[in-house]
Formats: sequence, C-alpha cells, structure tokens
Amino acid sequence: MDRYSSLIAYHNWANRNTFDQVKSLSTSEFEQHLGGSFPSLKLTITHLLISDWMWLNRWQGNSKVTIPADWDTSTVGSIEAIWRPIQEKIEHYFQADLTARLEETVTFIAVSTGDTYTVPLWQTINHVANHGTYHRGQITNMVRMLGYQPVKTDLFIFYNEENKRE
Repeated sequence: MDRYSSLIAYHNWANRNTFDQVKSLSTSEFEQHLGGSFPSLKLTITHLLISDWMWLNRWQGNSKVTIPADWDTSTVGSIEAIWRPIQEKIEHYFQADLTARLEETVTFIAVSTGDTYTVPLWQTINHVANHGTYHRGQITNMVRMLGYQPVKTDLFIFYNEENKRE
C-alpha cells in the first residue's frame, strides 16, 4: 500500500474506531454540549461525515458539493447508515496504487467562502487525514469530559496493526 492510500486507510480506521466508541454512549451524552468548534459529539461526528462526503465527491470530479437534503443525522444510527457507505466508497476509490495520480489536480469550490481551489490530489489526502485527526482529538477530549477512556487512534497504532496483518 502506498503512503497516500495508507493515510486514507488510517483516516477511515480511526473514524470507525472513534465512531464505535461514540455510538456506545447514551443519547444524552451524544448530544450534550461540551464546547469546541462543534460543541457536541453529535455535531462533531456529523461534521466528519459531511467532510468525508464532500471530499469523496470532489475526488470524483464534482467541484461544487452540497449536502443531500434527505440526510437524517438525528441519531447515531442514522449517521452510521449514511457514513459507513461513504467510507466504503472512499476505500474503494483509493484501492489502486496512487503513485501515478498524485499530481492530478482536484478543483473544488469551498462551501464556506465560495472560493475556487485547484490543488494536487496528494495535498487533499494530507488535508483529509490532518482534518480528521484534529476533530477526532476534539472527540477524545469530549469523551474524557464525559468520564470515559477514549479509544486510541494514533497513526502508530494503525501502522502496528497493519504490520501484524502482513
């Protein structure tokens, strides 16, 4: 697996592990406002879901991406029903060796500003991995605030698990 495919695999692995812990919490804990850029676990998880959706679509050539109006993100179960297939599509998209594609460009319109960007694929992969790590760190803090031990999602742990499989 090349390093960029590995970063995507890590991103999905860490999101799944984080989500598996979050879905074991009560609804009140899931929705409790604890602070941060997205003040609850529900809102932070939903942001990660939306980000994965947007990047998958951008990678597939859709420069202007909107959130489907029929999405139900009201419960942990409804979020999982939307997010798991997106993660599978991302994994499928990056299954092939990316070496020859890394300099291909991705053009997209930022939802927040309306600005248009054109950047190499490899930069978007680094961004997605970094962005996900940032928000999973916020989730880790929220889980601790609720009195639980958060799951470990360090990149080193992912690599260690992958090395054991080889």
